[in-house]
Amino acid sequence: MSDIQLYLLEADRNGVEAESLAKQTASRLEKKQISLVELIESLGEYLNNDDATIRIRTIAYLADVLRALPNGILSRTQREMLNDFTLSRISNGAEGIGHSAKAVLALERLGRFDKDRVASILNTLLDHASPLIQFKQQSERFEVLKLVDVVFSKYRRELAELHAQDTKLIQRLLTFLDDEKDPRNLMIIFSILNVLMVEWDVSADAKDLFEAVFNYFPITFRPPPNDPYGITAQDLKNRLRDCISSTGHFAPHSFPALLDKLDSTSTNRDALQVLQACARRYGPSTINLYSVTLWDAVKFEILNGQEEDLVDEALRVLYEIGRSTSATTHAGPLQQYLKPVCKECNEHLEDTPTKQSSASGKILQAAAESSAEAASTIVKATFPQLLRFYISADNVPRRRGLLEVLVKLVQANQSVFGQWRKDLLVYSIFKDPTSQSDYSSSPLVLAGFSNEVLDILASAVEQTTISEVSFRVLALEGLEYMAIVRSLLDQESLMRIINLLDQIIIHEAPHGRDEVKAKAIDVLVNVARQKPQLVAETAFPAFMAELPDSDMDSSGQHVPILEAFAKLSAEPQIFNTIIVRLKNKLYSALRQDASVEYINAILSGILYSFQNGGLDLSASMNNAPFYSDIVVPFLKDIAAGTNQALAESPALSSDTTLDLVGRICNVIIRQQPFPAQTEMSRNVYTLFRDVDPGSLPPFSSAGVRRDMTMVTSTYLLAALRDKAKPSSDVPTLLAALVDFAQQQSLPRAIVTASITQISLVVNKYVAASEVEAMVMPFVEEFSRLLSKQNISHISLQISFAMVKALVLRADARLSILLPSLMRHLSHPTFGGFTAHAFAALLAPDQLLTKENHCKIFAIHRQRFFSLVAPLLISSYRTAASSGEAADQASKANYLIALSGIVQHVPFELLQPQLDQLAGPLMQSLTIDDCNVQAGALSTISSIVIHEPGILNSHAASLISRLLGAATSPSTNNSRISKPPPKYPQLASIPQDSATRAISEPKVRAAALACLGSFVGSLRDESLVPYQRQTVKSLSAALDDPKRAVRAEAVRCRAAWLGLAGADDDDDDL
Repeated sequence: MSDIQLYLLEADRNGVEAESLAKQTASRLEKKQISLVELIESLGEYLNNDDATIRIRTIAYLADVLRALPNGILSRTQREMLNDFTLSRISNGAEGIGHSAKAVLALERLGRFDKDRVASILNTLLDHASPLIQFKQQSERFEVLKLVDVVFSKYRRELAELHAQDTKLIQRLLTFLDDEKDPRNLMIIFSILNVLMVEWDVSADAKDLFEAVFNYFPITFRPPPNDPYGITAQDLKNRLRDCISSTGHFAPHSFPALLDKLDSTSTNRDALQVLQACARRYGPSTINLYSVTLWDAVKFEILNGQEEDLVDEALRVLYEIGRSTSATTHAGPLQQYLKPVCKECNEHLEDTPTKQSSASGKILQAAAESSAEAASTIVKATFPQLLRFYISADNVPRRRGLLEVLVKLVQANQSVFGQWRKDLLVYSIFKDPTSQSDYSSSPLVLAGFSNEVLDILASAVEQTTISEVSFRVLALEGLEYMAIVRSLLDQESLMRIINLLDQIIIHEAPHGRDEVKAKAIDVLVNVARQKPQLVAETAFPAFMAELPDSDMDSSGQHVPILEAFAKLSAEPQIFNTIIVRLKNKLYSALRQDASVEYINAILSGILYSFQNGGLDLSASMNNAPFYSDIVVPFLKDIAAGTNQALAESPALSSDTTLDLVGRICNVIIRQQPFPAQTEMSRNVYTLFRDVDPGSLPPFSSAGVRRDMTMVTSTYLLAALRDKAKPSSDVPTLLAALVDFAQQQSLPRAIVTASITQISLVVNKYVAASEVEAMVMPFVEEFSRLLSKQNISHISLQISFAMVKALVLRADARLSILLPSLMRHLSHPTFGGFTAHAFAALLAPDQLLTKENHCKIFAIHRQRFFSLVAPLLISSYRTAASSGEAADQASKANYLIALSGIVQHVPFELLQPQLDQLAGPLMQSLTIDDCNVQAGALSTISSIVIHEPGILNSHAASLISRLLGAATSPSTNNSRISKPPPKYPQLASIPQDSATRAISEPKVRAAALACLGSFVGSLRDESLVPYQRQTVKSLSAALDDPKRAVRAEAVRCRAAWLGLAGADDDDDDL
């Protein structure tokens, strides 16, 4: 059988096989095994067959062959012949038009069309396939539209010439495209029409073109579920919007139609968005004719708006009108637009405070942000009256309303005139923050009012009572914008603002949550970004003068100053200055025997500066000085205590102080190049002291004071790369750390530091081949001691510290270590401790991180979970089915371990085990441990989102346990454990005494959020039987002492009250 015969047989049965046959023919044609003439001749009898289906499939075969051909196979003459042949099929009844369009598209890919061919294709379609809607199959129309779209995309010049010759071409196109409904086809139609609307002279056909596209407004399309094409209503709206806004010739038709749509709540949002596009694209000359009309219509959406998003859309319309009318060579259009705007807004401002006066401020801001000319015009027209109203105002609410408008206008000036530093992104409500502006003009008009505005804002901050927090915060916001607008204030005015901020930060008494002081710090930080040296010269001396050497008066005055210093470090130009001044103050405080709290506050400020400051510590040339100026002195003077002048300071014996010193050094050292790291590796324990390391911890105990340096050494060790070893003899170091950590009577901070160092050493410096010799003996010895009841909790911690280090590396020995450790979960004495240790193995650690050069494999969670989860689930089920008391006690341990692990495992890894995990997770909610409950709730919430069907059969148990977890201390009762007899489903649930355990607020809120998410996720029939009792039980959570819990309870109760299928008599709940 020939290829065409096989194709006709397979066309209906197997489309893929049919296409493969067409490719086979194309390959033969490419290899010249057959000629094009032979191919066409072989199709003759099928093209002339009496059966229309065979004729159509034959055209499909030809199209598939042409699509499979590579470029260069067919000559121009051959392509022309095939084009003529294919178009003739369309002319003779348009049979199989979709396949004919595919063939023409394939020919276009093989070689570009000339002008005559473009005309013949378009004329053939318009003459013989119009209207396109006559073809009932969407797929056929889609292929034809794809062909037309390619023609309009690639042959725009040819089509423009054709339009110039044929004045009826647009009308013919509109007839051809009329009445299409399919969204895929409409996407193409809108693209085609947009091309001709933008590039052709459509003035003669503007009305017909506009009506053709506006008939589809508004788009009400809703894609079907799991739509494979991915077309959304927004996609269609965007294409339609582009068409309506494509040319100013539509303005006489589009503006009346769109303004009419503003009256309907179902179309006003879409109408406003199209108006924005029209104002942006129609051009200044067109918008000038309609600017006042548009203002009169759109203002009501703002002045009387009920929905904030609609107000924002209307404001954007005004902004776009302002931009368009500003784009002219003379000021007439802009003045004509802004005159009624300013006049009406001034009238509303006279009645401040009202809803209309607040809206007027938004209107003026939107219009002012459109251009520098608009901002200057609005300031000139409104500021005299605005300032007069403010001065004469006799109450704070009126002044607040007027001040809000004033601040909005200053903010608008910042948007259009820019900031002092042109490299910073300028915040704007309407403009793209990444858009480029030259900001060449200056705010000369606003500068004329700057002294008066500055006086008003300063007096609002200084002279208003301290209780008027929001009013003073608003005034500080205004001062911020005044300070950062480029070329607005002189240096004296800027210094006045900085001094005012200093006074608030330093001297203002605490009030409430200190929002004014916090805002003053934020404003000072933003001013420092613009004028860093001015802030350093003005504010820093005042701060240092008020920052005491000692805090004996315990006034706490230093806290906001240190906070300001820390936040100001975000500016690179003053970073070094801040660090030097804080360091000097730290040493002064140490010499004056300042309190530990004060020393730690200064160290916290330094730490915050390094962690969040504006200096890039990753560049070695930048951070090298900090190694010698900060790290080495801190380690020698503070951690090691070698500075005799500081030896009496109580801070030198504080583990918190040494912890902060270690953190600061860690941030610096981990960025250092290898030579500096190598030097540090030799001083991890000596801390640059000229002593034998063997006499120092961890190799030897040297008294509590010296042993406390282990806290700092931990951060130094964490900062080192794996090539910078702290000791050439790693086994000896590891053994020393193990022995040191097990000493009796060591302070908890030293023990914790030693155990953390064990994890770091095993993770970084123990090679995979050395695990058997260096780690396994310790773990096996601890297991042996455990079996003899001769082990301490610290020894178990050491075991798990080593295992955690290996877990992060996904070490191969875990398959032996983990099952061995899991046997201890059933230990009568240490089982609970082991469970919590297991739960922490995947928990994030502040030192075992990638930033600290630890070896952390991407698959470590997956490997750990695959090793542990099946064993834990199996052991839990065995213990749960046993009636022995020992097994019942160990059951809780399995649940604690499992709950702690799953909360740190990605949901994708949990999915295969969800059926097995559901039961244990529900039981975990009965454990009297908030961390366990939180872990279980986190996983259950993920299941509700991704796989809710798994929980349908567990609805009763889950509802009971979640209600129990949501019970607060003050409302805890047996309401859940004793449901009314009317609800036997809840009564039959076994009630554990731990179900009613007191939960932390976050756990209670999470339980309520999870319970509320059941509605709409689980099947209604699974929930309806428990609706009344659930809603009734939630009344206890509504009285919770914590606000966040009450809020979640309200949302949860509302969700359950709205449960579909509930009985009508539940409405009174």
